[in-house]
Formats: sequence, structure tokens, C-alpha cells
Amino acid sequence: MTGIRSNMRTKIRYILAFTLTVLILFVLYLKGPKTPKPSYSKISEDTVVGYAFNNGEKRSGAAVAPINWKSHVRKSEKDRDNEVKETSKISSKQNEQYHRDCKPKVNITLLKVHKTGSSTLQNIFLRYGDKNNLNFAIPPIGHHLGYPQYFEKKHMIPVNGACNIYCHHSRFSSEVLDVMPPNSVYISILRDPVPVFESAFTYFKMDGRAGMPGDPDAMTKFLQRPKHFYNKMRSKVHARNVMLFDFGFPEEDFDDDSLIQKAIKMIEKQFNLIVIAEYFDESLILLKELLCFSLEDIAFFKMNSRKENSVHQLSDQLKKKYN
Repeated sequence: MTGIRSNMRTKIRYILAFTLTVLILFVLYLKGPKTPKPSYSKISEDTVVGYAFNNGEKRSGAAVAPINWKSHVRKSEKDRDNEVKETSKISSKQNEQYHRDCKPKVNITLLKVHKTGSSTLQNIFLRYGDKNNLNFAIPPIGHHLGYPQYFEKKHMIPVNGACNIYCHHSRFSSEVLDVMPPNSVYISILRDPVPVFESAFTYFKMDGRAGMPGDPDAMTKFLQRPKHFYNKMRSKVHARNVMLFDFGFPEEDFDDDSLIQKAIKMIEKQFNLIVIAEYFDESLILLKELLCFSLEDIAFFKMNSRKENSVHQLSDQLKKKYN
């Protein structure tokens, strides 16, 4: 009996020690380095560092290395103008040969922007990646890659080999460039900000967050006193500048017009194509040419679209107030 009790005590000690070790590791993980907020105040036109547009704060205990835009972005305006002139000299026969030689791109980054119709665009890339057995950046749970936090590698399941397609909801950061291959094509989508706000207000039930749950006039009241209701919200995600927020711009700088203009220029440099929701079909033709896709590849079904009678119709006066 004494031997049995001794063995039991030993087993209990092992179990307690193991449990304590797991708890300590979990606490250390929770207290790990936080994602630094981006700052646009010291950005040059050619170089960007850190999370999206960071000015060199430390990340994960180490200094963030500058990213040379020239190695990641499209060619300069002058180079592109010269290419257009040269292309115009190519005969139709040579042009056909060019299209025959064009190889479909397999490394694609889609920044999926909320309430812009991005699910329809995402579906194109999900089908394409599945058809061609490509690797995706997939969240371990749900459909967000860390959103609304800035994207970090820990927000995705590790892949064997290169990550080919990045197309789940996330907030853009420089770590997207670290995850995706250098020759990735960067794509996103934008929409008129008024219907974006209307859709976000309805979908995310912002009437409740603004202290007006169930009020059919909540959106009108919000737009009449936006600062009042915005400041009342505990969570301000999706309540203002939804699209710019997804591109990584910090909330606290939403009133700084000069930084917003600088961010827009940097977005233009980083992204090869911005699809415009109101010109979706035309944008798909540009997408097809950019990625060397077939017509079958860009075939689409509208995803997550609402019925017309569920859309709140805003007056012209309120639309102007929002803009």
C-alpha cells in the first residue's frame, strides 16, 4: 500500500508540474510584445517601415527594417509612360504573341476591404487557388487574419513552402509583404464611401453601439451629430473611414488631411490594381489582363449582396454631410 501511495503522489506531482508549466507559457504568450501603432508623420515617398506605414518603432523586440518601395511596387510613372509608347508600336500579330506567352500569376495579395463587394472578388481567387492547388494564408479560426489588429504572421496557419494567395479580411501591415513572395501582385477594391457607411452601419448594428438600439432613424440621427455618437462608441471599428482603416491608417490621425494624402500616394504605389465596385465588370477586364487569367477564371457570382428593399436611402443633404 505504501508503494502505491508513493506512486500516486509522484504522478500527482508530475501532473501539477505539467499544468503549472502550461499556465506559465500561456501567461507569457498573453504578455508578449504588442503590435506597435503605425505613424505616418515621418514617411518619405520612397521608403516605408514597420506596420503599414510605421516610422521605425520596434517590433517583437527588434528594430523594424526599412522596406524599399522600389523592390515591391510598380514602376515609376515615367517608365510606365515609356512602356505605353513602346506597346503602341507593337503590331497586332506581336500583341497576340504576347498574350500567348503571358503566364498566369500565382502569387496574389488581395486586401479585402469591408462592405465594398470584396467577397465577390475573394471568391474568384479562392476558386483559382483551389483549382491550381495553391497555398492560402488561412486564419486558424474564423475568417479574419487578426482583424482589427494589424496583420502579423501569428494570425495565419503556417504553410509548407510559399504562400501564394492572401485574400481573407485583415488590416494591412508590412508583415503582409514579409509573408507574400516578392513578385506578388497587390490588388484591393474601393467603393463610394456613402454606401460603404450605410452598409457597415446596418450590417454591424451600429445603432446599438451608438446608444440607439432598434431605432429606425438611428442612421439619420448619427449623421446629424456624427462626432457626438462616434465619441460615445466603445468600439469605433467600421464607424468611420472603413476603407482607409483597412489599409492600415490609424484612427487617431483621421483628421490629418496631409497624412491621409500621403497614405493615398503610398497605397497607389504599393497596389498594382484597385478595383472600383461601381465599375466592377470593367475592373475585371483589367484584372484579367494583369494576372493573365482566362475568362473562366474571372467568372463570378455576387456574394453577400443585400436586397434593394433592405438598403437605407439617404437624402442628398445627408450624403453631402457624410462626404
